[in-house]
Amino acid sequence: MSINDGGAASTRSEPWIARAKVCTENLALLEAQGDTMAHLIRDGDLLIVDVNDREIADGSVVVVRYGGALRSRRIELRYDGSLVLRCEDQARYPDEVVPGSDRDRSV
Repeated sequence: MSINDGGAASTRSEPWIARAKVCTENLALLEAQGDTMAHLIRDGDLLIVDVNDREIADGSVVVVRYGGALRSRRIELRYDGSLVLRCEDQARYPDEVVPGSDRDRSV
């Protein structure tokens, strides 16, 4: 699933944003394009992303910049420091592996 960068999210304060203790200046509003993460994220869904959150947890769904594009993927951490970028539909969309040496530059 590629991501259409819609720019910064509205700075209008929403109650759920206040509860999440997220600074609105760090949020980006992105539009999902494609079906690689369907049924979790559908084509046209709007994603609110905290661009300062660089924490990568095994099994989490994140937006990453890799290969020159923004993508939403499920992350698998490997012991060697590499990352697996996984789509929900693995039969149609194979995993991509980010070597540990590229991890900090690319993701």
